[in-house]
Amino acid sequence: MKKLKPASWLIIILVLLAIFFWWACALPGWKDPYTGPLSPTNREEVFDPSCLPVEIRQGSDTALFLVHGLNHSPQCWEQWLPDFQAAGYDVYAPLISGFGTSIEDYEHSCYPQWYQSMKDQYLQVRSRYKHVVYIGHSLGGMMGLQLAEETSGTPLSPDLLVTISAPVVCNSLKDRAISQPLLFIARPLSLITPHTPFAHLQSRKPARHNSDGHETWTGYDGTFFKQALSTVFHMPEVRAGLKRITIPVLSIQDKRDRTVSSKNLSIIQNEIGSKEKEMLMTHLPWGYWHTYHCLPLYRALHTELVDAILSFLEAHHE
Repeated sequence: MKKLKPASWLIIILVLLAIFFWWACALPGWKDPYTGPLSPTNREEVFDPSCLPVEIRQGSDTALFLVHGLNHSPQCWEQWLPDFQAAGYDVYAPLISGFGTSIEDYEHSCYPQWYQSMKDQYLQVRSRYKHVVYIGHSLGGMMGLQLAEETSGTPLSPDLLVTISAPVVCNSLKDRAISQPLLFIARPLSLITPHTPFAHLQSRKPARHNSDGHETWTGYDGTFFKQALSTVFHMPEVRAGLKRITIPVLSIQDKRDRTVSSKNLSIIQNEIGSKEKEMLMTHLPWGYWHTYHCLPLYRALHTELVDAILSFLEAHHE
């Protein structure tokens, strides 16, 4: 049998590597590991009181529906709640099913289930109010885009949509949007382990120099591979539907976001179908001990973001 030349072996290795990275990054053949409906979260099983859902009723005909991000909880909104309440709005910040309890619960859930849990809770609020404004951070913003795509032009649609650090692409070479290199190998890693080492439930920590509010972050600390991959897998379909959104949209993100590439901000603005759209890119300076992603937590942006959102609501409120 004729031996292969070194150059031939090199070509074979490069082809195999290309196939491996295509399988790992493009996710061909991916199927969400969990698809059945999730039971509503048992409040007694929530690991930290900050994770509990929020419901503030004060007789308004307009409700703000605030949806948290991946690994997070309604705690992300605690700094903004007094401002929204003082502005006279009713406020709901649901806890997505699968979040806020044990790591085991989280590891047995994924994007389609989270989306349905959010949508079910949204529809309950929508049925009781003349106006509903959807405000979503990160994963919550992505799900808000999907909800608007499905409901724009119907009575079920939110009146307004605000997205904060929302992703519709992740690690896209075409869009020059690379922010999570670990996810390039998350698929093979998910066959070995469900999450990064030392993943744990995280409650607020003591403040440190320039933590800027990030120390209050309460949720799951670590990367949970199947959950992250499920979210990434559904991004293309959400992006493809952006043109169907017709309601007014305000999109917000920081230039230095280290979790979701800030390229997403311009993609959302350029591709949504709404004729009424606004964009706010914040510019936090270097030096903070956080990811520049969880904007509702950061004290440095509190006034700027709350004022921008309330102004947007006032400008488009009937």
